[in-house]
Amino acid sequence: MKIKSLLALALAAGLAAPALAGDPDAILAAENLEFEAPKLVVGDPAPSLSITNWVKGEEISSFQIGHTYVVEFWATWCGPCIRGMPHLTELQSEHEGDVTVIGVNIWERDAGATRIGRVTEWVEAREDMGYTVAIDGNKKMEEDWMAPAGQNGIPAAFIVDGEGTIAWIGHPGQMDEPLAEIASGEWDLDSAAAGYVGEMKSKAWLNHLYGLFQAKEWAHAYEVAGALLERDWSEDSTTLNQISWQVLTYEAIEERDIAFATRAAERACELTDYENGDILDTLAKAYYMDGKVAQALEVMDKAIEHAQTPEQKEAYEATRAEYAAGEDAR
Repeated sequence: MKIKSLLALALAAGLAAPALAGDPDAILAAENLEFEAPKLVVGDPAPSLSITNWVKGEEISSFQIGHTYVVEFWATWCGPCIRGMPHLTELQSEHEGDVTVIGVNIWERDAGATRIGRVTEWVEAREDMGYTVAIDGNKKMEEDWMAPAGQNGIPAAFIVDGEGTIAWIGHPGQMDEPLAEIASGEWDLDSAAAGYVGEMKSKAWLNHLYGLFQAKEWAHAYEVAGALLERDWSEDSTTLNQISWQVLTYEAIEERDIAFATRAAERACELTDYENGDILDTLAKAYYMDGKVAQALEVMDKAIEHAQTPEQKEAYEATRAEYAAGEDAR
């Protein structure tokens, strides 16, 4: 009654009603997160190509109008980069004549002539790099592309459209559909630009949340996570999957809120029509850790059905077998 009376008085006086506990807006506002968009985002003109050494393919001095380019950053020590090379080769072959894929080598441990010689030999020894390959020997590409775009991990890819504009930024394993639409002229650049800034803000919230976990502020962290699930991340399947997996597996998280992880994974599956194998894999793990083995097995069956590669399918099958063995032991 007291709360209702206070609300009534506030409304009568023309004042804004105080936010109640559990209100996502109030919870997130209290965090005082300062977000500044990267200097280089989707919709900006692409920086120039400042390549020191062309290792494979024809030298490209500038972006040609009417042609689409993929500028992908990689390193010889980067496992995910290496695993993605056959995929880049497939994309180059699929879009031959309309798209040029450029793999730009960065962040190597050695430098100068030693690096150039070693990387060149490394590339020449591979049979799965069927696209243009270059070396960023003076860190100019890193400084002009990666750093201002806030990209601090590889592999990372930039798609440059036929107007010389950055049309997409992200992991090269997720660019099949964007690349096809950009190359065909069907891409909604304005929508993509707005969406990219939203993705960057989601990453800022993730970093903030990880800070709370590292500080062992469990209740506070899950309150913020729940507010983000309801508001900023409600339509973001990628981030929902990522935070769910972290809650389930990250060693630094000593108190795991399985219910939250399940909610996040379920929402991510809804957004992807239960057709994304990796997200289904996350949901299955949440069910399994919650003791819902039958549900976990059912979801793993869906993950296997939607596997994109033989390797992915094999991994899902192994996980399902592990869950099934766990059920037998119960």
